[in-house]
Amino acid sequence: MHQAIWQALADPSRRRILDLLKDQPRTTGELAEQFDQSRFGVMKHLSVLESAGLLIVERRGRRRWNHLNAVPLREIYERWLGRYQEFWSSSLLRLKDAVADGRQQNAQSDKERTMGDFHSFIIKQEVTLDAAPDKVWSALTADIGSWWAFHVGKPESKISLDARLGGYFEERWGDGEGVIWGKVVDLRRGERLRLTGSLGMTGAGRNDYVYELEHKGEKTVVTLTHHAFGYQDVETKDNYTEGWKMLLETHLTAWLHEGKAAERLDAKKD
Repeated sequence: MHQAIWQALADPSRRRILDLLKDQPRTTGELAEQFDQSRFGVMKHLSVLESAGLLIVERRGRRRWNHLNAVPLREIYERWLGRYQEFWSSSLLRLKDAVADGRQQNAQSDKERTMGDFHSFIIKQEVTLDAAPDKVWSALTADIGSWWAFHVGKPESKISLDARLGGYFEERWGDGEGVIWGKVVDLRRGERLRLTGSLGMTGAGRNDYVYELEHKGEKTVVTLTHHAFGYQDVETKDNYTEGWKMLLETHLTAWLHEGKAAERLDAKKD
């Protein structure tokens, strides 16, 4: 069985698939979007990973969800790497102590800050709006500058979203300056809008956030799923959770129901 795992890990495309699944399950279609090869080629890689026990497949309707199975990787670690752990751990700890001593001598305590630990989180929120999907879609794209309250730039900065595949969700304030909040990686008009990018994260990391629209009678339900991973402090998830709640339940709702634009809120900068 270990031989099948090593063979599966030998291919860089298969290792990349495992990296993509490390943070969350993904459909076969979502995985295929990340590669410059055919969907059939990606499916062959998935078949190899499944045969090696590194993948667990769950089918929901017509969709195939791929889950990482980390147990075989753990077994390989314990078999081949565990015996060397003590040696490397002691060496790295000595290096860490030396670096820490150097930082302590040069740091100014009143200006020190840390990026936090590397970890991930998922936020899911839902809001029901008294509007048809086409109107909601327009609000999420063409009119985003009217309800997206958070800004990081100068007072005259403008928020906009280029609603096409590869388009940018950005804030500009002239002279070629600005911030890219995200890039459109999945667009199905009136149904789904997915972006990836910094989304205001202060530390190194990445955000993947998706709006999904569902028509229910005279109303439209918008489901927001935000997955983030990177260097974050302990308040990061709470801040994003409250921020999304304010944007969706207060500002987006007010714009659609009352035509009321949001007042600008300046986000904290590094």
